[in-house]
Amino acid sequence: MKLKKQILTLLDDERFTLVFPTETVKRFYLSEYVKERKCAVTADRALAFDDFASRYAPSFRDRRPADRYMRLIFSHAFLTDRGRELKYVYNPAYSETEPRFAPFISSILPSLGDLEKTELKKSELIQDLTLLKTAYGRFLDDHMLFEPGWFTHTVTDDSSGKTFLLVGYDAEPAMQKFMLETGSVPFIRGYAPEREDGVGYLSFENEKAEFTHLFDTLSALREKGVNGEDIIISTPDQKRVRERLQKEAEEREIPLSFTASVKLSETVSGRLFTALKKINDEELSFHALERLFMDPSFPLGVGNTGRRLVMFMAANGLQKGSFSGHDRTEAKLRYRKGYEAEYELYRKLKASVKKLFTSPGMLQNLKILFSFLLAEDEFESCPDETRDAHGFAIRELYRYTEILKTLDMKISNPFNAFVSELEKINYVSDVKKEGIKVYTYGEDYLLDVPYHFVIALSDDSYKKKDVSLPFLDDREVVSRRMCDVTLPLLSYYRVSGDSVTLSGSEVTYDGNANVPMAFLEEESSVTFVKAYEGRREPDRAAKRSLERSIAFRRPKRSGEVRYDMKVPSPEECVSYSAIADYTSCPFRDYLSRVLLVAKDNVTQFEPSAVKALDVGTFLHSAVEKFLMNHKGETLYHRDLECYRRELDGAFDELLSVSHFDLYARSYISATYKEGVTSLMDVLFSELGDGLYIRDIEGYFESVREGRTYIGRYDLMIENSRGRILLDFKTGKTASNAKTFQLQFYSLVWSEKTGEDVRELFYYSFTEQNLRSPDPESNMEEAVERYLSGTAEGEFPATPGKEACSSCDYRPVCRRRFFIQ
Repeated sequence: MKLKKQILTLLDDERFTLVFPTETVKRFYLSEYVKERKCAVTADRALAFDDFASRYAPSFRDRRPADRYMRLIFSHAFLTDRGRELKYVYNPAYSETEPRFAPFISSILPSLGDLEKTELKKSELIQDLTLLKTAYGRFLDDHMLFEPGWFTHTVTDDSSGKTFLLVGYDAEPAMQKFMLETGSVPFIRGYAPEREDGVGYLSFENEKAEFTHLFDTLSALREKGVNGEDIIISTPDQKRVRERLQKEAEEREIPLSFTASVKLSETVSGRLFTALKKINDEELSFHALERLFMDPSFPLGVGNTGRRLVMFMAANGLQKGSFSGHDRTEAKLRYRKGYEAEYELYRKLKASVKKLFTSPGMLQNLKILFSFLLAEDEFESCPDETRDAHGFAIRELYRYTEILKTLDMKISNPFNAFVSELEKINYVSDVKKEGIKVYTYGEDYLLDVPYHFVIALSDDSYKKKDVSLPFLDDREVVSRRMCDVTLPLLSYYRVSGDSVTLSGSEVTYDGNANVPMAFLEEESSVTFVKAYEGRREPDRAAKRSLERSIAFRRPKRSGEVRYDMKVPSPEECVSYSAIADYTSCPFRDYLSRVLLVAKDNVTQFEPSAVKALDVGTFLHSAVEKFLMNHKGETLYHRDLECYRRELDGAFDELLSVSHFDLYARSYISATYKEGVTSLMDVLFSELGDGLYIRDIEGYFESVREGRTYIGRYDLMIENSRGRILLDFKTGKTASNAKTFQLQFYSLVWSEKTGEDVRELFYYSFTEQNLRSPDPESNMEEAVERYLSGTAEGEFPATPGKEACSSCDYRPVCRRRFFIQ
């Protein structure tokens, strides 16, 4: 029997009040009852579960329930005052992480009510969570609050004579938890509609093909005259697929209406708040100002002036400003004719952002900032959804400030804390949109419609579980309450319409995916769609697949071919970079060279506009293009102007076809071009006339005691005094001069060829000078330490200001986390 038929039959029986998982499902069945039975039905015949459960929730006459902002305020205050008492979940040695860590503490507080019911493995973890729960309990008592998440539902006698049926309870964790808490109650029962054998699963070769199939089917249904209200689309991760679904829908002229809430941080207003935070955190950096002024969705009244300001910074190589010390950006703007408006905007923005993040009165300070940043009533002229979301954000900020006043607590940088919380605040638009409804998987499983499409389903995304203390990994827990509703949920979806399609892809736009295991365990329930009209491999999927295959491939034996070049295995290979990395911090070397942890995966929370590695590669390419034209030639000072023009041309030509955007190109040109074009000026000035270009980008290796020592120099030249080895640097050479990089190369080269290198130099593209390495070197000691340490498997974390400040692996550092 179909879902709808069973549920409408229950509504016929006035002895029952049906409790549905969501308000959406409740309204659907009340509406369907009226249409099918052609008679009225009272609204109290059905309830949404949240409303039903609230009847039996605990209440206190003299206490208020705690909310997200009260938890956030407590978390910041606790970490400031007592953070050092935590031994497992937080490392106080990294106090700068407090603003990012406080929202996490805030998010776990409600679940600590299950602490006594969960058996944990680590005594330090038990101590930390007990300390948090005790401190939070005192905070609640002091402010006459209670935490709703810490109390169970209690059912009292019901005199209505009704029996409440929790419909679909076997696929809803919240319903199951409620029934577990309340025990056996005569007038509250779970009801699971009967499900016949449902449809199978379509596995497409890639996500492009899957979406093409979906919209081809929708187009065919539209041509048949099927009403959009008779079609539902469900997907586990609306955020991931929404943009592509919208794009395809616009091209096919098929309207979609997305029902999921969005994070407040993803709305225009939320992103504007985040952009201001970035300006504060990065002290008016080029990238932060670019993010603010180059976003066309922000309703800025100073848009043109802001864009000119960003272009000015790019053209002058200005990376950031300063809130306290000397501000190069402000100084250059002040005396530049024609940039009076940009100078005034910069000064106002600097003063307003500083005041917003350091002074009380957040709402008033934000209003002052918006008064010159936005045109008058700019948000009022935005689309309804954007305007309403901004109003919601302002109301949330007002509520947050009022709670701060009520609790009479002070936390450092309260506006920063509020912006960090935006990621957890959901916003549901009141703007009604026409179109085929797109629901989030798990919210619409009881809706029974003629056509139901469940898309982008994979073995990971179809699972739905609820556990106590969900923020903990299984390795940290001995036992805990577990509620797995994956299979019942899937069985409802398989019968949720007259025509149901459940599908997924072997390759998605974000990587590979697997068929849900429930289908693989059934015979003939999976159909692999290997070819489909209009199929095209997703560009990003192909790219990520290639990147992963390269990033995680590791040579297993000597002589294996990789990148069309034979390289020794890691057990035999000794390079300067390996020795330097191990000497600096063995654990970082272990992550990078042994475990092959990708740096971008642990440090890049968002893409960087200009990566230092990309800039260095570009500069080397420009110089190499010039040098390759003269390899095997002797260059003379009399032709210096020709060399300058040639270097200048190579720089411009390669920059024009590079992947850098307009602003990055301006910055690179302003910062490094003179260093490239002046290369031969400096070489002639320091090394004399008549320089023979012997080799460029030379790779060499030498075998000693069963190990292969390798190196790669940038340039080898010769003059009347002998052979000279050079290495190009994008930054200053002072720090490089203290290393033994070039000495190591010289040693390996001499052992390999039997020839001596007379002089060693670093060349800086920014300083435009040559510098020899310092004569004192700990090379022999470092090599021995590397050889013995790696042989013994010793990879301790070695903290140090210089090493830690530029480390790409700080988020996974051994100093911050216990390694299991």
